[in-house]
Amino acid sequence: MRGCLIALYYCGVDQCFSPSKYFFIDDTSRSLGLGFPLQFRIVDGHVGAIVLVVLATLVLRRSGTILSDRARLQLLRVDRTHSASMLLLGERLLKVLLTIAAAFAILSLIGVDTKTALAGLGIGGIAVAFGAQKTIENLLGAILLISDRAIAVGDLCSISGRMGTIEDITLRSVRMRTTEQTLLLIPAGSLSQDNIENFRSRTKMLMTVTVRLQYSATKLQISTIRDEIYRLVTEDVRIEASSARVNVTDFGQWAIELQIWAYILTADVQKFNAIREELLLSIAHVIETAGCRFAIPSQTIYSAADGGDTGRKTTLPR
Repeated sequence: MRGCLIALYYCGVDQCFSPSKYFFIDDTSRSLGLGFPLQFRIVDGHVGAIVLVVLATLVLRRSGTILSDRARLQLLRVDRTHSASMLLLGERLLKVLLTIAAAFAILSLIGVDTKTALAGLGIGGIAVAFGAQKTIENLLGAILLISDRAIAVGDLCSISGRMGTIEDITLRSVRMRTTEQTLLLIPAGSLSQDNIENFRSRTKMLMTVTVRLQYSATKLQISTIRDEIYRLVTEDVRIEASSARVNVTDFGQWAIELQIWAYILTADVQKFNAIREELLLSIAHVIETAGCRFAIPSQTIYSAADGGDTGRKTTLPR
């Protein structure tokens, strides 16, 4: 046993794989009745350590996912979507770092000099950085988008003229489900140069309607219709009365034009469309009650009568 310890001291455990160094230790272990050769036990110990590192990495990754999911659910319940999106991105970055750390630990266990590997990565990293500029740009773009609270998962947005709901923000791209139910993948780096319109933060939606009346309408009819529409809009609790207005805006080419401008107090598109439809039907009833009609695009042709100065007027639809 003493000879075994002396051999380990001078040779080093990491050099015991060399046949010229371990034969004395192997013979000593056999003479002592230890069963397996020392080389086998050392290899077996390294394999066990590698398995332990892999299992520990998997456990840490799974634990991080469970804790992140629970935290994100709590944040979503209090409507902190931007924090939840940042937590999701941080979880993915943590998984990448854990995988890299596990890889270096395994390399160290099998005898690779990690300092040399790190130095090699430092030199090769420059070349990789030039080749992965877009990947790094997309990663930084995703981080900046969430940190600036520009978008978050679940937001209704308009990006480069396309409207949809943000489904996911990954390390490379943003996934948006469009209103046509197609999946649009946008590189996160390019979003810093695009116009992003986020509709999540709004609390009301603007409704603008232009009503066109026939020129046969009298001044009394126009005033009555205007006042009744204004009363209809301002008395509805679903509409912001302080900013609502109804005005005669123009004598158009073929109609008298009234404009309705009001905010509907909802951020939901479906509710907005339902309230707007109800108001339009009520406006049509007001115009019918006043004895007036909607104008249609038309033109009037005047022709001189034969043998006289009087003329005939003909109105044709356009």
